[in-house]
Amino acid sequence: DVIEVLSARFAADYDLLERKNAVLMEEYKAYYESWTHHRQRLDRLAAVRARKQGLLNGDENSGRGGRRGAISLADTARSDLELDQIMASLVNEDLTNPEILSRKNIATIPDMLVTTDPRQLEVMYDDRNGLVKDPEAFTRELLNPGFWTESEKKKFVDAYLATPKQFGRI
Repeated sequence: DVIEVLSARFAADYDLLERKNAVLMEEYKAYYESWTHHRQRLDRLAAVRARKQGLLNGDENSGRGGRRGAISLADTARSDLELDQIMASLVNEDLTNPEILSRKNIATIPDMLVTTDPRQLEVMYDDRNGLVKDPEAFTRELLNPGFWTESEKKKFVDAYLATPKQFGRI
C-alpha cells in the first residue's frame, strides 16, 4: 500500500519535472533566438559603419579609391596637440558607441542543467547555518553576558595600567 502511494507520487513528480524541463527549454530557445537576432543586428550595424568609415577615408578595400588616387593622410597627426585631440575623441566615441558598450555586457549563456533523474533529486545540500536547537538557552546567553568577579576585575585593571589600550596583550 505504501509502495504504491510512493511510486505514484514519484511518477507524478517525474512527470512534473519533465513538463517543467520542456517549458524551460522553450523559454531558453526563445531567449537564445532573441539574443542571436540582436547580435546579428549589431554585427550588421558594425559592418555598415566600417564600410562608411572606409568610404570616408578612401580605403581601397571599401570599393572606391581616394580622390584621384591621392594618398590619404586622415590617419596621421601633425602635432602632439592634434594627437591628444584624436585620442580624446576616440575615447569619447568608445563611451557612446552602443556596439562597444554591448561588448562589455556580452554574456556566455551556459547550457541548462535540469535534473530529470529522480536519483539525483535525492542528493541535496542540507543547510544548517544559524540553526538554533535550544532557543531558550540561546536567548538566556544573550540576555546574561556574565559578570566579572572581583579578582578578574583587579587582574584586568592591573594589566590595563601596565599596557594601556593594548587589548591583545591584556
